[in-house]
Parts: sequence; structure tokens; C-alpha cells
Amino acid sequence: MNLLLRFARSHSSLAHPMKKDLSDRLPDGILHSTDRTVMFDVSGVSPTCPSYNHLGPGEAISGRERSKTTKYFNFARDRGAAFVPFVLDCFGSLGTRAMALLDNIVEESTLDANFGSRMSKSAFLTLLSVTWQAGNAAIFAEWSRLMREATSKRRPLPHRATVAPSAVPARPVSFEVSLPRRMQRAAPSSPQASPAAATADATFVVTLPARLERHDYTCHD
Repeated sequence: MNLLLRFARSHSSLAHPMKKDLSDRLPDGILHSTDRTVMFDVSGVSPTCPSYNHLGPGEAISGRERSKTTKYFNFARDRGAAFVPFVLDCFGSLGTRAMALLDNIVEESTLDANFGSRMSKSAFLTLLSVTWQAGNAAIFAEWSRLMREATSKRRPLPHRATVAPSAVPARPVSFEVSLPRRMQRAAPSSPQASPAAATADATFVVTLPARLERHDYTCHD
């Protein structure tokens, strides 16, 4: 909006934003030229939204132009002004009403040959394109940051209850391991060993110290 006001001022038009807050249904700005007063409202639209899949090329912009006109037309007419929706999509395409407004602003400057430097229409469109895409990038970066923050917060599932490590006693863990006879290493036979013991599987008791245990215990319902 500020760029459009700057462009209008450089072409001898009086332009200023409308004073409003979030509760006001007011357009964004107003332009005063020699023959008329125009109120405008800047709006962006994304043709790739699922709700616009059934629309053809340019129909998302024209639809937004109609909705903005319905919203502000009576307000501007009651104050002796015309209303022009300044709509562009996320790729930088401008609506027909927006392009017509730019042409009217340029025509106003032909009445004042002594005015100083003016912003050309092409320069305005170039700055608008850069500013618009920079704004899109800022929105994308902000949403990405919010998504990262949301996904980084680890919340326990409703069907699980996490037990604090201090609630689990630290004690050695013992378990048995049976080793088949064929895997045992051959050892010298003992005169006291019985034939049954020579063919039996060997059983060992393995004890792990408490420091090797995991402490992220989770109990399930």
C-alpha cells in the first residue's frame, strides 16, 4: 500500500492511508486527483488454494475484485468517492482494475509539467514485484519457524506414562545364558567328571552392573 501511495504522490496526486483498526471496515487508502477521489484496497490472492481449483486463469483475481467492491462500494459512494480494488496474486499478476488505476495516476501527472521527478509505471511494477515476493518469503519463513517450534515440543502419548529415572531403583540385572555342548570349548577331562556332565549343556549367570542399564523407562497401560 505504501508503495502505491508513493507512486501516486510522484504523479501529482494527493494520497494518504485510511486511519483504521482491526474492527473497522474501511479501505486501505484514498487518492485525490483533479477530477475525482478514489478509495482503494490492496488485496492478495493465491490461485493455488484448493478452494480455487475449479477456477480458470485470472478468475481468482476477478473474484476477489468483486468481493472487495461489494464490501466497500457503498462506503466510498456515500462519501463522494469511487472505489477501486487493487488485487494481485501470489505470483505478481495484477487485476484489470489495478492496472487501470495505475494508468489514471499516470494521466494525472500530464496536467502538471513543472512537477519534479516521477516514478515510472515500469519502475513501480518492478518495485512491487520485488516487495511482493520478499513479503511472501517472509511469510513462508515465519510459518516454517512456527512449524519447527510446534514439532520440536515432545509431548507424551495419551496411552503412555513416563516414569522418572529416579523412581526406578538402580540394581544389577542378572539373566541366564545356556551354551550348547557343541559350542563349548574343549577342556581337559577330569577324573571326577561324570559321563552325564560331559554331555550336558553349560548354563552361565550373567550380571550387568547398574550403570549399564537404560534410564528412559516407559510403562504401558
